[in-house]
Amino acid sequence: MTSDRIRRQAALTSLRDTVGLWYVDQVGADALVRAACTLLVAGFDGPSLCMLAAVSVKNADNEVPEYLEAALHEVGLDFHERDTPAAREAGLRAMAAQTLSHAVTPRKLAGWAHRTFGHDTLEPAERPAELDDASPPDDPHSGAAPTDEQGARLQRFLSWSAVRYRNHRPRCRTAATAA
Repeated sequence: MTSDRIRRQAALTSLRDTVGLWYVDQVGADALVRAACTLLVAGFDGPSLCMLAAVSVKNADNEVPEYLEAALHEVGLDFHERDTPAAREAGLRAMAAQTLSHAVTPRKLAGWAHRTFGHDTLEPAERPAELDDASPPDDPHSGAAPTDEQGARLQRFLSWSAVRYRNHRPRCRTAATAA
């Protein structure tokens, strides 16, 4: 893989994850504007992508939704309406990616998934919600720590997330496939 292709893939993955985080209110619309700018620098192009990148960060909350769906389609990514199961699952995958990159601890992922999705609302979020239920309080003064079994369960969930994340890897379109 050439360095240009790696840069393009990284920019595409970053946008996909940023959109997922936006779906679940973990980043603002201004992050989508910045991710669109990164895609342009990486060599992607398209009228809606350019319009998305041109949105003022001050007006991002109002203007991003107007361009996002078309911009995502231009670069080969799926768009989901916010507050749908597909959007929530994309958000969970993006948070799992944050955990796999060590930006978020597994414990924080479990707590976040539990608070965000609860039980019986999103099947992939059920495991971390259950692990959060079974974990001792996150109080450094309690002396309680997750058990080996809880750690193993969370690791299995993260392994599942990694596989699922890898299976949803955006494909970098070449000039031949974009035409």
